Amino acid sequence: PIITYYAARGVYDKHLSSLDEKCRDRVVAEFPELSLWCPPEAITQTIHRDNGKIVAHTFTLPCIRGGKTINESELGNGVTLSLKSVTSFRYKDSGCGVELGEYTILEITSKFEMSIDEILKLIRRFEKFLSLVSKHKTVHERIYLQDDFNFQDIGNGDKIYFPIDLFMIDIPDENPVKNKAQFLFRYTDVAGNFPAIMRRWMTDDELLPIESILVDSIPFSRVFKTTDFLSVVQGIEGVWWRFREECYKKKNGISKNSTTPLATVIKELQQEFSFIPSVASSVIDCEAVRDSRHYYSHLMAKDKKPKALEGLALFDLSESLKTILICCVLRLLGLNDEQISKTIGES
Repeated sequence: PIITYYAARGVYDKHLSSLDEKCRDRVVAEFPELSLWCPPEAITQTIHRDNGKIVAHTFTLPCIRGGKTINESELGNGVTLSLKSVTSFRYKDSGCGVELGEYTILEITSKFEMSIDEILKLIRRFEKFLSLVSKHKTVHERIYLQDDFNFQDIGNGDKIYFPIDLFMIDIPDENPVKNKAQFLFRYTDVAGNFPAIMRRWMTDDELLPIESILVDSIPFSRVFKTTDFLSVVQGIEGVWWRFREECYKKKNGISKNSTTPLATVIKELQQEFSFIPSVASSVIDCEAVRDSRHYYSHLMAKDKKPKALEGLALFDLSESLKTILICCVLRLLGLNDEQISKTIGES
């Protein structure tokens, strides 16, 4: 019989015995959304005037090999995650005119050797972060490595490192982000928090199990499904029981063996984020949340869950709960009340 194999991952221009083999490479990942979320602002324009009239435009591209660092975060274990702005310059194929470009890249470096699998795990977690803030599935456009043995010496101690491409099979979203307004929040909103946000998102093992739930429940969808409602409720429950349940029971003298009801969870979170007008003004029927959750999760008879909602009513309820979930996520990432309020007001 003929057997067909598909390669899910591959490395081009470097031989590895396995994806577990350790190497000390500089890792660069490119994402279409990253430059929109964090503008590179690398190219500067100067307008020259003579007697008040514009006579020339000068565009300046910084020649910094590897890019200029915008911000970086020390993730621990010698690993550094950086956002860098890079520029490009080339003559058009026709020879008439030039093309200037600027974009933001993700760079990961380590003081110690890392395997391809370890590198991919970091890339995946950052993809989930971008999916969260862009509110749609984000997939890398390119990943490449650079090591100390694959370069061309161009004299004066300067080297050009050749890219070693890393391939993974992914299916991008059919609705890519096209403008800055679609983001949950922008880099400029959290620039001062960026190192701490990255450490929390990229390294916190407590957050890892619910990252996918959060990413699945927040993105915008053109078609609302009952599973969208269930994802939002599951996200709220996951955040509460993993990060808030123990403190809540200790603060209120509640037995460790008891479980906080979903209705109480929603009321507590709505009270916590009541400084946000849309949260304070929303009327959430907790019984309807409970019945709808059980009705769609377990396919129970409708007469056993009489307050289960359908159609537009369920959509409106889901949107109110999603706002609370987004507040919880922003709080987890370390944003303060003012930043959360601004994010919810603009998103």
